[in-house]
Amino acid sequence: MGYRLVIAEDEELERTALRLIIRTQLPQYDIVAQAANGIELLEMCPKYKPDVVLMDISMPVLNGLDAMKQLQASFPDLEFIVLSAHADFEYAKTALQLGAFDYLTKPIKTEVLLSALSRLADRIHSNSVDNCRDDHLNEQIKLALPQLEYNIVQSIITDSVTDLDRRRFQARFRTENACFLCATASFLQIQQPAFFHQDDLLSDISHQLNLCTRESVVQDIGICHIFILSVDQEHFSRNIHQFTYELRCLLSAVYQKHHLEQVCLYISPAVFSLPELAAEFKALNKKMLKGHRQVVLTAPNGSAKIYALETELGQSISKGDTEKSLEKAKHLFQALLEQSNRTPALLCENLRDSLSALKRYLTTINCSFVLIADLCSDLLSTISASQDTDYVKIAFLNFVRACCDSCEGHEPVNAEDIDVKKIITYINQNYTCDFSLEQLAMEHKVSPSYLSKSLKHELGMNYIDYITKLRIDKAMELLDQSDKNIKEITFAVGYNSQTYFCKVFKKIVGISASEYKGGVRPLCAPFSEYS
Repeated sequence: MGYRLVIAEDEELERTALRLIIRTQLPQYDIVAQAANGIELLEMCPKYKPDVVLMDISMPVLNGLDAMKQLQASFPDLEFIVLSAHADFEYAKTALQLGAFDYLTKPIKTEVLLSALSRLADRIHSNSVDNCRDDHLNEQIKLALPQLEYNIVQSIITDSVTDLDRRRFQARFRTENACFLCATASFLQIQQPAFFHQDDLLSDISHQLNLCTRESVVQDIGICHIFILSVDQEHFSRNIHQFTYELRCLLSAVYQKHHLEQVCLYISPAVFSLPELAAEFKALNKKMLKGHRQVVLTAPNGSAKIYALETELGQSISKGDTEKSLEKAKHLFQALLEQSNRTPALLCENLRDSLSALKRYLTTINCSFVLIADLCSDLLSTISASQDTDYVKIAFLNFVRACCDSCEGHEPVNAEDIDVKKIITYINQNYTCDFSLEQLAMEHKVSPSYLSKSLKHELGMNYIDYITKLRIDKAMELLDQSDKNIKEITFAVGYNSQTYFCKVFKKIVGISASEYKGGVRPLCAPFSEYS
């Protein structure tokens, strides 16, 4: 059976001619209906479900363009070839903007009609093959997903990340503009409830996590539950404490629902790669074994108070308010001291966590990014081997004073204060490399959130869209001017997956990479919304 086609033409003689040409010379099409006006066309499409409508613009009752608009709302995959006695550019432009495959001016030459319909048939076939491949691939991925996730988690908990593990990680997670957290949940009660069902619990947790993260993996590894969480990098950098609080509340509700009443949660800082996740799990595991810095999910605890104090201290420092900051710092230090049972080693570990939170908060607002990072590093070096809690307190308060000095009278940084054009030049020269916005910010000594805003102001699009534009523009150039195959071009422009590249290309350009290489060109220029 061929592609289902409806002819919509008010002139009976022309309908007959079109039907005769198509039936005798294009066997891949089945003419399933004919309409004499736009209203008839609207009535026929739900009944006959065509793949293609060959349609005159100037029809009585309801013209072709208006009929096309209404049909697209109900049949988004329906293809149109528009016929018109008007050679006016505006008619053609309107039809093509609405999504018509082609615009043919009457009187139509037979070879022109046959060429348009043949090209459209090739496109429909290509899309169908691509969709079948995608469906098959998605089904294979779905079946392989549990084993894939198991292998990823094993590489993390054994701290033995290979190149194959990295590829597995990229296959499981969308890494662009994402950061990752590792979290663990361990149980204080020795025996689980008699009616406890592990699979139901993990399924419930996974469902809830998908509401507040991009993607997540949840597994029971015996000693604890492990969570690998993917979150939007820019959003997370602005809402670190809020995300941590929401995650604690979400997991608390799920565990209580399953009658697990004493659960300790440990959350890592945000990282950007699988090896970093493995390192963070190793650190979390040490803390878990020490019973240190845990968030007990089912009851109010000191950690919630500490998170609040960290936020308040960060706000005071960002305003350059030394007196208020020192007051908040003393409260925070006392809370950390109590949580660590006045043990110097545990106090330093707790303080290290608080410093990480403060650094993230302050650099998010671009408060002397490099200086804050250096101050944190200096303080950690100072207290790392100290056994004197009073000495640690003095060092911490001196750190807070220095941070206030760096932020006092701080004004938002102007675009002139960093060389945005130099950074853009760097991106233009290295867009085929795999680097994140965070890594780019560190390289140029500026905070990720500020760099993101500066790039968007200068480019008119965000960082990810710009990288994508550079890669797709280069891909179109290579498809048009080189003998490279699509797989070679995928890697040449910076993608690690041909399937992912093809999806991005089709989404941006409007046609598949294979169509583009075959000479087909899009109706509208890619990224036209930014021009």
